[in-house]
Amino acid sequence: MQLTLVYYRQTLEKTRLCISLSHLTHSYLLNRQDQPECSRCDCVLTVVRVLLECNHYNVVRQRYFNVSSLHELFDTVNAQNILGFISHSYKIMIRQLIVSIFKL
Repeated sequence: MQLTLVYYRQTLEKTRLCISLSHLTHSYLLNRQDQPECSRCDCVLTVVRVLLECNHYNVVRQRYFNVSSLHELFDTVNAQNILGFISHSYKIMIRQLIVSIFKL
């Protein structure tokens, strides 16, 4: 019973993660806005870009996981590691935003 509950919670966390990332990268469609871009490299902001490709987050990414596809990520990496990466990356983005504001 306990193992089933743990598995359920991890699956739920991964599903919520997919939904929130999809909202981040696709909400522009609902809001009729331009597609968002990465503030560091001016590339289109996608789920794959955030989780696997953006070179700016390579060092942070290596702390939490080392995979080459979304399938591998969601099948082999603990949800807490994925959430940890996103939280850490978000803090970096906020710091960069603050620095850019004060440089103006």
